[in-house]
Amino acid sequence: VAFAIYGRETQWVAHAQADSFPFKFEVQDYKPGPVSTAALITREGRHYYMALDKSFYSFDGIRATHIGDPIRRYVERTVSEHEKDRTFAVYSRRDRTIYWIFPTITLSDPATGVAYQIDTGQWWPVTF
Repeated sequence: VAFAIYGRETQWVAHAQADSFPFKFEVQDYKPGPVSTAALITREGRHYYMALDKSFYSFDGIRATHIGDPIRRYVERTVSEHEKDRTFAVYSRRDRTIYWIFPTITLSDPATGVAYQIDTGQWWPVTF
């Protein structure tokens, strides 16, 4: 049994153990953590999330990989710095795409976002 724990700048994994302490905690990587718990989604054995640095990462339990470079400038120009913690992620099984929806600089309700197709790695902006 194992589970991930996210800090502001770290990713940890806790492993169950037969000892006086039920879990052993280990730092796995030093990358920015999620903007919110709702901005993290699990698919295909990985965690995908929008991070505090307004980019996106994939965590496989060993290391966090920066995947958001192609869309990062768009997100930096668009997302509200003061309300980015209202970001949430949803997954579409039909097209195997993750959507992150967030408040923008001009609109406080989450209605704009980005999409990431997990098979091809393609990114594009979306509006709802």
